[in-house]
Amino acid sequence: FSCCGAYGGVNSTRSWYLYQNASAWYQATTVLEGNKAPFVPLSCCKRRADSSVQDQPRCLGNVNVTNAPPANPPPLTGSNAALFIEGCFDAMQSSVSARILVAGAVGISYVVLMLAGVIIGFIFARFLAVADYYGSKYTAFDSSAGAAGGAGSSSSPIVT
Repeated sequence: FSCCGAYGGVNSTRSWYLYQNASAWYQATTVLEGNKAPFVPLSCCKRRADSSVQDQPRCLGNVNVTNAPPANPPPLTGSNAALFIEGCFDAMQSSVSARILVAGAVGISYVVLMLAGVIIGFIFARFLAVADYYGSKYTAFDSSAGAAGGAGSSSSPIVT
């Protein structure tokens, strides 16, 4: 979803800043790596076409950019082009919202097709019941004329 954290944007304490503010991941990483600890996980970093991280030191906050995430807390006026700043819940919600109309249309179409199949089935069953009740009166061809309706035979439909 090209996101980082939970909710919000660049000035939210629940998006990218969530990792520094309230996560066990950040506390454990700081203990293990000291001052070189990343401020956000690699999953928050934008990637190139070859799947490598775009600008890893800048994204992780190891290079401090004036008033920009992730090394500085919100509110911010700077930006970091290597870091996803939108929260993942927000990104997922907008993705689902964009596709919900299509999913609803497919679901309604499926129901309409199933109902049409049931109605057509009832119509055919009704025709079969009528044919069984009246017998051969509604057959298309006279059985005495033969199947092929050869030369000189009268294989015209019976009209009653």
